[in-house]
Amino acid sequence: MFPKLELSAHIQPITRSTLKVELTIQPDFHWDERVHGNSQAFWIIVEDVDSEV
Repeated sequence: MFPKLELSAHIQPITRSTLKVELTIQPDFHWDERVHGNSQAFWIIVEDVDSEV
């Protein structure tokens, strides 16, 4: 079972090949420090339309 998250993104072009990405991630589940500890690690992967990382 994966935790449910709320995501909000603000994307701003800097140059033709560079974007500024601001990502806000909020937990949408009850955080229990006994179960989850002090933090939770996530991978964030960004791809272009050609699925290139």
